[in-house]
Amino acid sequence: MTNDAELRAAVRQAVEAGRLPDRRPDRTWGGRGGGDRCAICTSLVRREEAELELEFVQPDGRLDVYAVHARCFALWEIERQREQLERVAEAAGEPTLADLGLSSRNGRSDERAKYLLSEVAEAATTGGRERRRPDKPRSV
Repeated sequence: MTNDAELRAAVRQAVEAGRLPDRRPDRTWGGRGGGDRCAICTSLVRREEAELELEFVQPDGRLDVYAVHARCFALWEIERQREQLERVAEAAGEPTLADLGLSSRNGRSDERAKYLLSEVAEAATTGGRERRRPDKPRSV
């Protein structure tokens, strides 16, 4: 998927289907792709691509880990925050982002996605070294 609108739709589908939570991860790791399937677009995260691993601690103590492409993560983060803002606005009886003409489909989120993607790519590698969970072996 190369189109941001398609990826945003895939983000919403992944959350609705339970393939990815809609809350902030408890911990995030970044590095080279390890060959896992992206929880959002379902394509493989190849070694030459930046991968983020999102860790979510469940109430029963179980740890759920999701691999995502950096670009998919950026759009997930935008959609996640947008959905939270929408819920808060509706609960308070305030205008929603769509009411104000600030929906994710008007191009403003595309600029935010590019910024987040650059931040994610920079954070994924520190001084050329990977930040990967200690218990996950490096892919060769």
